[in-house]
Amino acid sequence: MATSYYSTGTISLTNGSAVVTGAGTAWQTNLITNGYLLVEAAEGNVLPILSVDSNTQITAEFEWQGATGSYSYALMRNPDQLQDNAENSKNLVALLNEIRNGLAFKYDASGLLADRALFDARPKGFAYLVVGGTTADLYVKRSNTSGDWAGPYAYGAGPIGPMGPAGFVNFRAVYDAGTAYVRNDGVYYNGSSWVALQPTTGNAPPNLPTTANAYWQLIAVKGQDGTGIGDMLKSVYDPQNKQADAFSIQNMSGVSAFARSVLDDTTGGDVWATIGAQQALGFSGYQKLPSGLIIQWGSAVVTTSGELATINFPLAFPNNAFAVVPNNGDGSVATASVLSVFGVPSKNSFIIRSSNYSGGLRVNYFAVGN
Repeated sequence: MATSYYSTGTISLTNGSAVVTGAGTAWQTNLITNGYLLVEAAEGNVLPILSVDSNTQITAEFEWQGATGSYSYALMRNPDQLQDNAENSKNLVALLNEIRNGLAFKYDASGLLADRALFDARPKGFAYLVVGGTTADLYVKRSNTSGDWAGPYAYGAGPIGPMGPAGFVNFRAVYDAGTAYVRNDGVYYNGSSWVALQPTTGNAPPNLPTTANAYWQLIAVKGQDGTGIGDMLKSVYDPQNKQADAFSIQNMSGVSAFARSVLDDTTGGDVWATIGAQQALGFSGYQKLPSGLIIQWGSAVVTTSGELATINFPLAFPNNAFAVVPNNGDGSVATASVLSVFGVPSKNSFIIRSSNYSGGLRVNYFAVGN
């Protein structure tokens, strides 16, 4: 970043003139656009810069009031220019990077090679970048003639480098002396893994601790054998004969018997029954939830208008009948004006009061209790 003062060279000033002439100066090269000229003179005035006309000429906003002559000076940049210079420096670095990477040429459109024909009629100089492959290629219209393209030119990439060494690509299982191996074939040998360094037949990998020979290179060494001795006996490692159901729910430690019984169910109905739910799904029936809440429904016929009739629940409530809601279930009896529960429902039944009908009246109901 440039400093706030510039004092290279000398300046010549003429009394009554606003023109400043430099000797050995490079004002434009140093990106000076504004500021103040401080002249080393016994008499004179500060000269604010109106314009920088060249590396050796500045026009001041005021005329020089001192004596005509050649002077040493100091040019103080405006702080705003220092910020501009810093931004210009960053932009210049970015431009240089684009030039080094082959990206300074800006294209007009990009896409697949097959889509380039859409731009055949564009004017001379139109640039199209082909993308989608491993490299980017630039085509430029050579003339205004339709389809007259020049290129391709590599864009943003250098030439393709040499192919690197082949990776480990073909594992051939346990080493066999009669098998022909090629470079990068892998084998097991004495419990360790090896990779072929060159084509070979009948040349085995070395024995450890040697890790390589002319044909093979060690990849992974065999682990150490355990320190136990003797055979593993079923009576020791599986005294409960659980080898067939090692992951059975019944063998899970820390799981309650109830949780095991739920996990062991195979259908939703089984789970529903296990957690304590009961149900009877008929025209008259009930649903008993695990919480103890019981929902019942049913239908009965009341034969005599104006009298009380008792209707039994499909299932007796163990504790309480909270509420019963009756309704007219016979669409042909449209004149029934009173249909209500009389008194407090018991655990087993409720009493219905009805009137204003002749013949039998069907009563549907819904009850909740516990």
